[in-house]
Amino acid sequence: MGPILYVFRQEQLIQIISNELPDGLPLPSCILKEQINGEISLTFSIPSNHLDSQNVQVGDVIVIKDLDSIHRAFLIIDEQETHSDEFIREFYSEDLGINELNDEVVTDVRSQNTSAEVALSRILKNTRWQVGNVDNLGINSTNVYYEPVMDGIKKVLQTWGGELRFRVQMNSQNQITKRYVDLVSRLGRRTGKRFEFGKDLTNVERVVDIKSLKTALFGRGKGVEDEDGTGYGRRLTIADVEWRKGKGDPCDKPLGQEWIGDPEALKVWGHINSDGSKRHRFGVFVDEEETDAAILLQKTWDRLQEMKKPAITYKMDVIDLERVSS
Repeated sequence: MGPILYVFRQEQLIQIISNELPDGLPLPSCILKEQINGEISLTFSIPSNHLDSQNVQVGDVIVIKDLDSIHRAFLIIDEQETHSDEFIREFYSEDLGINELNDEVVTDVRSQNTSAEVALSRILKNTRWQVGNVDNLGINSTNVYYEPVMDGIKKVLQTWGGELRFRVQMNSQNQITKRYVDLVSRLGRRTGKRFEFGKDLTNVERVVDIKSLKTALFGRGKGVEDEDGTGYGRRLTIADVEWRKGKGDPCDKPLGQEWIGDPEALKVWGHINSDGSKRHRFGVFVDEEETDAAILLQKTWDRLQEMKKPAITYKMDVIDLERVSS
């Protein structure tokens, strides 16, 4: 049996893509590419002239079983419309875990003389992902400070070793119920190359990319000088500045909050929580020289306005799938 792709939007299954379904949305090409602790991507294509083609969009979540029968989830971040003998829509998606955890920020986690499982659980706190299968990789230490959660996971990998895998759990109603991060001594089946079904496609015209999109940013300025004037400590933040939309500010930001979010961008591009609400795609903005918190907040907001929209480009060049996937 060929691959079956389950398409989710806002936590709901909206489409199944498979060559096994009569009159269903076919799958001319499907490539699952995985490198141990490296790139994990899914590239697939569908005919744009099929009635159900409109059900697949950038921002949708795709679930597929890998060669070890593990459910893997991917977020579509790039669409390319291909014009050749037939009209084909080609999608590039990256591992859902990597994408979502690049949009979450760890402010301060210190894991000293502990196991990889404990360190990983602390880093994943306040995210939708939880610790899955973690082998005994010894006792070690690491710190994560104002960094994306994914960077914190990389520190765990570098410190404790092991091989990383993101997976999801689905129930009998084809709903995603759990998100897991595994860290084991060795993963399952290896081939050393990608898994490909169908043929490569060319002649890319339109590209939509949401990989670098953010809906909220932490603002970080210059290191604050110590009281004795001998050095610099923690960076300046925007926590002590308040914005009120009712007073003419672009949006509301309460005192004590170290980040600024765009409410409209959240509605359109935010990650979906299990209850249907939206959660921000977080990033960190750093101005190494800024010493004024109010100015830092404005700069952070201005940068957010640049990062809250997807990148859309148009190309007339011929590109092969090998290069698109690399």
